[in-house]
Amino acid sequence: MVYMLYLEWRVLTLAKGQAGKAKPLSFWEETLIHPLSPKTWAMGVIGYSVYFSPVAPLWDEAFLLAAGFVIAGLVSHSSWALAGSAIMQMLGQGRAFQSVTATMAVLMVGSTAWSLWLQG
Repeated sequence: MVYMLYLEWRVLTLAKGQAGKAKPLSFWEETLIHPLSPKTWAMGVIGYSVYFSPVAPLWDEAFLLAAGFVIAGLVSHSSWALAGSAIMQMLGQGRAFQSVTATMAVLMVGSTAWSLWLQG
């Protein structure tokens, strides 16, 4: 939760900064979100419980599941990035951009807090 709050702060300060002056998130800051995301854990558990067969060889099943996640991830992440880029160009750097960014940051932290609360 602490890291998600840190990311929210970084996204909000990036949104309030002037174009070209704000430092974007680093590769490692963006990469660390995946093992901390509740969606990642849910996807892994569901993938394992639905697609792994108890009678098939473990390595075959693991390879097929990993290959499926890689292919689906490449398609969905690329589509998500293209859509985000188009939305950023449409919003510009004004008040609408700041409002959308702040809303997304609050939703990110809120969904993480909610999933942690459900676990407790």
